[in-house]
Amino acid sequence: MSLQTAFLYPLQAAISPFNNKGWLRRLLVGIALTLATVSVAQAATDCNAVTEISKVECESLLQLYHSTDGANWTNNAGWNVTNTPCSWKGISCANNGVTKIDLQSNNLNGTIPDFSGLPKLTRLSLYHNQLTGAVPDFSGLPNLTRLYLYDNQLTGAVPDFSGLPNLTWLELGGNQLTGAVPNFSGLPKLTRLYLFNNQLTGAVPNFSGLPNLTRFYLSENQLTGAVPDFSGLPNLTRLELGDNKLTGAVPDFSGLPKLERLALSNNQLTGTIPDLSTFTNLKRLTLHDNQLCKDSHINYANLPIEYAYFSNAGWNSSPTWQEVLNGFPNCSVNQAPTAQFTASPSQGVAPLRVNLDASQSADTDGTINQYN
Repeated sequence: MSLQTAFLYPLQAAISPFNNKGWLRRLLVGIALTLATVSVAQAATDCNAVTEISKVECESLLQLYHSTDGANWTNNAGWNVTNTPCSWKGISCANNGVTKIDLQSNNLNGTIPDFSGLPKLTRLSLYHNQLTGAVPDFSGLPNLTRLYLYDNQLTGAVPDFSGLPNLTWLELGGNQLTGAVPNFSGLPKLTRLYLFNNQLTGAVPNFSGLPNLTRFYLSENQLTGAVPDFSGLPNLTRLELGDNKLTGAVPDFSGLPKLERLALSNNQLTGTIPDLSTFTNLKRLTLHDNQLCKDSHINYANLPIEYAYFSNAGWNSSPTWQEVLNGFPNCSVNQAPTAQFTASPSQGVAPLRVNLDASQSADTDGTINQYN
């Protein structure tokens, strides 16, 4: 007996005493047909009956659906209902395989599967959801070029993604990732790297194996140590390392001729602001909330800066670069006078006489208590 007959038979029996009321019979039959149609439409997807993609790919998609509470997605049109997955919300196919998954801002809750059954996938976009757990290494996705997982609640370490040699775009910002930053040496095609606003620790790699990198953001973490000069990144245009715990001097970044944005604010950097006059494309520079000073012998004013910032200056609008520059002290003001040494004779083996003039120096910690 068909599903439609199963609905119609009891209804027809029930209304037989009222055959003179044909309108009632037609109404009930219409209701039965509607219920039967809805019931058939809501049958679960049968991956054995899918012809657009392989059974393995179909099962990988359903794994995503079930692991992220697909029934409560904002839009789950087609998912686990029809046998045509290439028409499901957020799915794109080509050459009998799934090539793109775009389910950003769609109320996905749960963990991310490894998608190992989707070897043709080139883009995975799951950002701005409520995903939790660790980030898979996606080693079964050799054709993946773009990975967007930012603005979730992901935890654990950042994989090195060594199994993704074609990856060009990696966005993992706005999560709760911990541990060290990998050097990503297995990603030679990477152009953009966003790991900002996590809880990453340790030193900043120099990323020497990423010659095509144009932008990387590692701000708002807990990174320590010195700032590398990134001499192996000739195509870098944007470098953001603000809001960390970096120390030491600011490199001159002479190997970054295309640099347009440099953000090093709110660290523990010390010393002289380097000569940046060779950076003809530098438009945005933020160095505030460090312990930096300017060298009176360097002309900083000619930089083509369009946006700069210096905290605690009381400005009501964005300051000019010259105003920001005026906020930095001269290095000579901050430096204590140094002791002067002279020796006589300057050559030969005669008894050496050394004069120490420390009259203009200060023994601030009391460790120098006598002179010989």
